Amino acid sequence: MSQHLSGLMVSGLAGIFAIWLSSFLPLVDSSILSLALGLSLSGLLRQEKHLSSGLGLASKLGLQYSIILLGFRLSFADIKSLGLWSFQLSIPLLFLAFAVALVLGRQLKLSHNLTLLIAFGTAICGGSAIASAAPILDAEEDDIVLALSTVFLFNLLGLLIFPALGQALDLSQQTFGIWAGTAINDTSSVVAAGYSYGQVAGDVAVVVKLARTLLILPACVFFAFRRFEKGQSGRTRQLRQVFPTFVFLFLLASLLTSLGLIPDALRDLSQPLSKWLMAMALFAVGSKLSIAQIKRAGLKPMLLGAMVWFSIGLASLLLQQVMTP
Repeated sequence: MSQHLSGLMVSGLAGIFAIWLSSFLPLVDSSILSLALGLSLSGLLRQEKHLSSGLGLASKLGLQYSIILLGFRLSFADIKSLGLWSFQLSIPLLFLAFAVALVLGRQLKLSHNLTLLIAFGTAICGGSAIASAAPILDAEEDDIVLALSTVFLFNLLGLLIFPALGQALDLSQQTFGIWAGTAINDTSSVVAAGYSYGQVAGDVAVVVKLARTLLILPACVFFAFRRFEKGQSGRTRQLRQVFPTFVFLFLLASLLTSLGLIPDALRDLSQPLSKWLMAMALFAVGSKLSIAQIKRAGLKPMLLGAMVWFSIGLASLLLQQVMTP
């Protein structure tokens, strides 16, 4: 463990710094700041060979443990309290995101995992969704960074554009809240855009956004079993290879929370701890990459993200015309 300690300490401190910095930049999530910090320091950190093993451990375990802790905040009973209608609206949008992404990703010749991560992050909840799916898909670190960067860009654009578009379209408070909750990625940006439009819009946007977040669980289960069915290179694989332990622990945490067996104090503690682990992991991911790698990927991931994001935004408005809450 001693050979990992220095890298773990650096990534842990970087995560704390990113969370502190995000308190002054409420429109930018700490996970994105961590990723940017890791990328900016990647050249320096790659020269420090003694940090390599610890950073590698942080990038892997940090993501997994942050997801497990997410289970303490998402009970199965939350679905009922959030409202079945908002959940039903999110499901067809999820399928639409993957359909558009898979078709366009193939045309753009993007990797399958990058395509799935962009669709997952756009359709559900940005960085958290990408971080949840990445270990199950065995996604490469450059795919994770490209997906996070793409989703973050359109998350920021949504925050800036949606309120103005809502006013131009003369959307009601409820309609705008549903639109923001289904088409803006990050929770903090959904909250900011919703409440900038009005109190009712903000309340509705938060409820719908939480319903989207709950889709992380069934989507991850689906990915895991699809990989189990296909195997690798035609070979039979063990279930634990494609359905990692952290997914079972996430399910267990959600079940215990649903049964009321988790004290409120532990649930409250899980949120900041999960946020810190996520920031820590993404700093480590960013530290292993370079701006040159992102430049080499070109504009294709951004184009894919734009089309998926536009499709979801438009479909959300259209579905509201035919689905009455």
